[in-house]
Amino acid sequence: MVTFIIGNGFDIQVGLKTRYTDFYKAYIKPIESDSENIRRFKKEILKSEAHNWKDWADFELQMGKHTKDFGGDTPVEDFIECFDNFVVCFNEYLIAECKSINWDDITALESMYRNFNISITNFYTHILRVDRKIFTDLIAKEATVNFVQFNYTDAFDKLLSQCGLIKNPQISRSARAGIVKYGDNLHVHGKLGSGGYMTMGVDDETQIENEDIKNAPKIRNILVKPKFLDALQSRNVNQESVRTKAQKVINGSRLICTFGCSIGKTDGYWWKLIGDWLKKSNGVLVIFDRCGASDDGISPLAFLNSELNIDERRTEIMERFLELSELNADWLVQNPKRIVIELDTKMFDFKLPRINSV
Repeated sequence: MVTFIIGNGFDIQVGLKTRYTDFYKAYIKPIESDSENIRRFKKEILKSEAHNWKDWADFELQMGKHTKDFGGDTPVEDFIECFDNFVVCFNEYLIAECKSINWDDITALESMYRNFNISITNFYTHILRVDRKIFTDLIAKEATVNFVQFNYTDAFDKLLSQCGLIKNPQISRSARAGIVKYGDNLHVHGKLGSGGYMTMGVDDETQIENEDIKNAPKIRNILVKPKFLDALQSRNVNQESVRTKAQKVINGSRLICTFGCSIGKTDGYWWKLIGDWLKKSNGVLVIFDRCGASDDGISPLAFLNSELNIDERRTEIMERFLELSELNADWLVQNPKRIVIELDTKMFDFKLPRINSV
């Protein structure tokens, strides 16, 4: 079984404006209905240090630190008002962004569907740094692929629903040779709209710096992601939660590929789970990420400088993953081929057509 873990980098790759920096520019604009508390919050986001929040993992982690700036008689209520306002506005922003996709542009979409399918079925063709035979041997002839999404949007879902491998006659026999069917598609952080329960926040209480806010049960249940998921589960303990399903999918995998994931501390729960999976299984983890290294140029020195940038980026990603997964350098020395990092590949190399500019 192969599992893809899909992060916000996928939405960015296909042209959606879902970066933290995209949203905060829209969010900080004051509106008449803003309370004084929310106005102050927006001004905090505008401060120079906040501009270093480059992605959502940065924002979530900094929100935990930002709690120390809430004081006075009602720090818990003031923080909840700001946090809730941010989440609601972000939900509305993402819904509008998803509506901007032109799913009726059949001409543009046909080639995208093929690229999407091949990026999944033949993902191993994008692996250049190690022998691909490792992966073709891992994939059973009748393999199933599952998806665990950190995204809230539905772009990946719609591509899946319109690109069924079995039903799509455009997919060649060679593309079907490995993965031939889709399994689960799980949004572990919730979805957009009413009842979607977007899950945003920190990974545990230690990432909340304000002691009053940290000790408030209401805060723990909305800001600490595992606690929020527990609260959702308590509504119906007889129904298997999305988180539990995702745990089973990960633990049952032979191969896990991450695409567009920042590997941040606020998702430490999942990186620790994958670390435990690596310890207990013979599986392989492939991390598809970005480097943006400069062009190789025409000189040997330019090539070597480009390689140095790539190596530095690969080392940075590996060190971050080892820390969050609670693996160590000794484990990596003993298992040098169990984690593969590929940068700047042509995976999902297309832009979805838009109805208009948003």
